[in-house]
Amino acid sequence: MSSADLFVHQSDGSVTYEGKKLIAYIPEHYETYSLFKLAETVTALAVFDMEADGKKIGIQLPAAIEMKPSEVDDATINDEKFKVLTFYKGDKFMVRTDVVKIEKMGYYLWKEFIGLGRFPKYVNYDNIFWLLDSLKTVTGKGIDASHTLLEVIYQHLFRDSEHVDKPYRLARPGTPYHILTMRDISHIAQSNHSKVFGAYSGDGINSALVTQNTKNNEFEDMYRQ
Repeated sequence: MSSADLFVHQSDGSVTYEGKKLIAYIPEHYETYSLFKLAETVTALAVFDMEADGKKIGIQLPAAIEMKPSEVDDATINDEKFKVLTFYKGDKFMVRTDVVKIEKMGYYLWKEFIGLGRFPKYVNYDNIFWLLDSLKTVTGKGIDASHTLLEVIYQHLFRDSEHVDKPYRLARPGTPYHILTMRDISHIAQSNHSKVFGAYSGDGINSALVTQNTKNNEFEDMYRQ
């Protein structure tokens, strides 16, 4: 039985967990986007890591869902705070399957994952390319960028963990990867020109001074004259 088979849609519109034990890790900072609320039920952005009967999986639904776990605990993992939800057989993983369309969801996801680099653990180089594909279907409004352009951005963010200046697609198979954030001007930009003019002036100048550029720009030759 696959992990997906452990989630069963019921006649009342809910989705129950039919395995032995499900643990969900909800980042508390989702509250920043009003996408986390703790009351009699738990409402949260449905993009987070889980363990289904000991197997590590993830959910990737660009919407806020309402859940009713048996237990809610606090945990800090790598200096990040989480609400840990525990479900047992028959617990409602989704109280209802209809979700409210949130117009700004594209902005929230872009800032959270692309801008700040806060990717769930289940996201990897093989599945990240579909991270935002369901956005328009679920919310009614997507990101004004084609799938091809997003692939280019993802490939630029994934780097060889041993040589951060090297794109991961050029690394040896099996090499651990490192994910950059769009704010990492030291490594996102390849030339001093793009570092200085592609960020806040202070950050760009500091980056240009500290990090050697990997690509020369003809404008830089003019600066040196």
